[in-house]
Amino acid sequence: VIPRFYTPILGIIFENSPLHYRLGESENNESKEAAKVRELCEGRSAFKVDMRLVLQYFDSKKHTLYDLANAEFAKNGGMSRKNISDGAKVMLEGKCIIDQLVKVCKLDWKRAQKLRVMNMQVCGMKAILFGVQLESKGRGYVSQQIGQTLRFPTSPKHLPVFIKDVLPYLYLLKETAELNAEILQHELNRDISKYGDRSPEIMGSYIKETWLGPKQSNQTKVPPFPQNFLAE
Repeated sequence: VIPRFYTPILGIIFENSPLHYRLGESENNESKEAAKVRELCEGRSAFKVDMRLVLQYFDSKKHTLYDLANAEFAKNGGMSRKNISDGAKVMLEGKCIIDQLVKVCKLDWKRAQKLRVMNMQVCGMKAILFGVQLESKGRGYVSQQIGQTLRFPTSPKHLPVFIKDVLPYLYLLKETAELNAEILQHELNRDISKYGDRSPEIMGSYIKETWLGPKQSNQTKVPPFPQNFLAE
């Protein structure tokens, strides 16, 4: 559940943006990565997030939503299991977004290693931005916190600090997603302008399949590792 406090802030930040934010637990039904996660982790429910920042793309055949950033919200930071689960989810979603960009845009290693996806985890009135990108030698993915812990204002007197210290990071999240959306939109438009079907996606050796690990309720049943999960 996303606290009502954040809705007007999101509305202002994403006003006039080519991207759209979708609130409430939802998933990208077009995402092949999400389907793989569910296949590898038997019995798990659908892999959903509280907020998705998406690019809507229309062609003659269908309407597709491409995720560019995600966020998870918790009412407070006192539930350690929930905080760990949400943190892992936003990092994993960042990995899936990178995979999608590399495949759909057919990026070679030189371009792929420049990609960075930013997702957000919110606990009560605090938030953390995570940056996810490919490891410099192509052995997997790395995630790190971007900047300090963000604190949302709890009274009018805190607004100046919020504007000075927090808003720039929220706009960084937006601008990073929009930059990746430009790369995606350019490739989609270029591809559809050609005769015939869209060019096939590529799968670089630096892209690893998704693995979630065992369920909390059955930790002895470990799903098998994908074939190219481990670094060479």
